[in-house]
Amino acid sequence: MIKKLSFVDVLAGVLDVLRQHTDYDVYDHFPKDTELPFIHVEIVGQTTVPSKTMWKEDYQLFIHGWAEGSESSVPIFDLIQSIEEAMTVEVSLPEGYELLIQRPLGVQQILKDEDDVRHTIIGYSLQILYGYKTKF
Repeated sequence: MIKKLSFVDVLAGVLDVLRQHTDYDVYDHFPKDTELPFIHVEIVGQTTVPSKTMWKEDYQLFIHGWAEGSESSVPIFDLIQSIEEAMTVEVSLPEGYELLIQRPLGVQQILKDEDDVRHTIIGYSLQILYGYKTKF
């Protein structure tokens, strides 16, 4: 049976990469009073990729970085660089699935909140193969 990979497994793989390859706390959900700096990951979309030979799915996610910003932008820039470097490591998936493309979509925004907290949003797209099409 051909089964699409759950977005939960994709999210778990990304969280694992960021936890292993950055020095920041990484969350899929965080309390309001979480100590800075930290990283938060969310899945924002999942679409089927048309193909004549393969069953493929594209998962879009946002990686949010939060850092102190009252004195300088350096902490948020360091956080962005750490995320980008970590995401060069291939996300591991359960057996039977293959990561075809792990593509950065770039820094979407860098925001400054009224309490001098810097917040960045970095997009990524992961294209995953979950089977081959055959003719009978």
